[in-house]
Amino acid sequence: GWIPMLPEAASAELVEAMVSHIDCFSQQQNVQVSLIKDIHCAFPDDYLGRIEHHGYERLFSLPTVIIETDYKSFDDYTLSLTKNARKHSRKVLKAAHERFEFEIIEDYADYIEQIYPLFRGTFLKAKYQFDEAVPRFFLECARSREPQTELILCRKNGLIVGALINFFDDQEQLNKRIGIDYNQE
Repeated sequence: GWIPMLPEAASAELVEAMVSHIDCFSQQQNVQVSLIKDIHCAFPDDYLGRIEHHGYERLFSLPTVIIETDYKSFDDYTLSLTKNARKHSRKVLKAAHERFEFEIIEDYADYIEQIYPLFRGTFLKAKYQFDEAVPRFFLECARSREPQTELILCRKNGLIVGALINFFDDQEQLNKRIGIDYNQE
């Protein structure tokens, strides 16, 4: 996905330093293969060149969920789906709204302390633990303007039981991080 970099720090040199750090850490841990996953198609070519300079190769992976956002409304998006996909979407949304409350939060920096344990729990439960995001990561996501981010909270009886962070711009949305309270049914 989008690799968030502060605008004043974004540079090919920063990418070079990041990859050098990954290589050094991998050697310390006796890692035989390391990867930088899900690089967005808009990632600058000169930045990619810095990664490839370290011996990394471009490979295809399982697809990231990308939703086109060039629609005036959610209903317009739904109408673009196939008949079966619309039916399935309506069924899932109805079931979800009967059990949960959802809230979209654009300025979510104040929620990080509450949601971080959910994201950490999801990381710890994962079969393959690719990367663990620290609270500072979520803070920088909340501050990001290119791409923008939003938090979708899922509550059950007023208690936060799930969270999702989306990255988006005018053209697409990436569902980037999910956190779940696995103590809840």
